[in-house]
Amino acid sequence: MVNDTVSGNDISSKYPGQYTEVGSTLTGSRYSLSGKTAKACPWRPNTSYSYIAKSAADAKAYCEKYSGPQSSASNMTYAVLSKSGYPSAGFVAAPSVPMNGTVTTTPPVTTVPVTTTTAAPPADGDLVKELRPENGALWNVKASFGVGDKVFTDRDFTYSTIPDMLTGAELIQTNCEGKFVEGQQAEFTAAKNITVYAAVDERVENTPEWLSDWQKTAIKLTTSNDLTFVVYSRCVRQGEKIVPGTNGQSSYCVNYTVIAAEHKGDVNYDHKFDIADLVTMKKFLLGAGI
Repeated sequence: MVNDTVSGNDISSKYPGQYTEVGSTLTGSRYSLSGKTAKACPWRPNTSYSYIAKSAADAKAYCEKYSGPQSSASNMTYAVLSKSGYPSAGFVAAPSVPMNGTVTTTPPVTTVPVTTTTAAPPADGDLVKELRPENGALWNVKASFGVGDKVFTDRDFTYSTIPDMLTGAELIQTNCEGKFVEGQQAEFTAAKNITVYAAVDERVENTPEWLSDWQKTAIKLTTSNDLTFVVYSRCVRQGEKIVPGTNGQSSYCVNYTVIAAEHKGDVNYDHKFDIADLVTMKKFLLGAGI
């Protein structure tokens, strides 16, 4: 075997005594070969390994006992999962079936304490009561909704434009990671007769099932990181429970948020209730803009 990576003309000068070569010819190599005879090897096993020589009788008994495959299952632990989808190197369990073999020691079993998630107390506002997110998710009720409010509890971007009709409403800041939740995300109760709005990322391709009986409006909200939310609305009576569900999509989008606002007859905020309010409401219901 020729090591073709060393510098110099003759590999044998770099590694003397490593091979014996007679009569070979290298074509197209920068190295030359000449007849070499390996020197006596000074290495002995005890240079690197400790061992004890056995007598012939002991060697026979030793080989009969230990030669061939050996079962060491009774001296092993096995990695298992502490939670579906989350491997844990420190969570181990002993074999469930005793194994016969030559090993008599019992390995210690490592136990991992089971932790339980304590649900946070429900959040309350003036319009939203008993807000209970699922699975310990952090949702927050914020009064006086306005430009500059954070969209989510777990992100830093904010609302940059909101319509006047939602200014001062009550904002439920959801968590953006909630978009991965399938099924119910939370529940809350209406403290008054209110209109509840769900602001959904416009990139969500299919309307979530729980919003199928809500009215899609012409309202849009934008954020500091150039996201746009389309808004669905539903009138809710005092004491009625609202159950926000799945986002309906987790890729290429963010989670929805929820807004609660009191019913107001003065739809266009001109401090009068007249035909102009009815026209504005008609445009709103038909999605024609306000």
